[in-house]
Amino acid sequence: MKNNLPHAIELILTVKYSVELGQSIREGVRNFLRSTSENKFRELVILWLASYEAGVPTQKMIEKISNTTHRHLIMILERGLAGEPIMNFLIQLEKETYEQSQIEIDKFLLTLPIKALLPLVLFVFPSVMILILGPILVNLAQALR
Repeated sequence: MKNNLPHAIELILTVKYSVELGQSIREGVRNFLRSTSENKFRELVILWLASYEAGVPTQKMIEKISNTTHRHLIMILERGLAGEPIMNFLIQLEKETYEQSQIEIDKFLLTLPIKALLPLVLFVFPSVMILILGPILVNLAQALR
């Protein structure tokens, strides 16, 4: 997907699961980083967490995040690391993220028939027409000679 929403959902689920097991939010974020392969969102989370743990203000970095889902998730996690309860916010963001993913899937599925029709019209239809009209044209050419 364009917005990499599955990565955000994975982080939300990992943090929620870690908190439910009695671990800290920080440990949940670290579990996500350990279990996720290299991608831009993972690098963003690593940079944010390192900055936060070093005591560097992260507000400007968060404001530069173009994806609103990612931005809100990082803001919620930062509030959680500061000691505020965030479970309800995570649940709500998870629902919104799933809905956004479903909307993107639906948009893609709406364009799929048109995308599938293009190779059919360009390659299959001319071949079928040659198979159908070929013998007729050959017979017509022989009749005219």
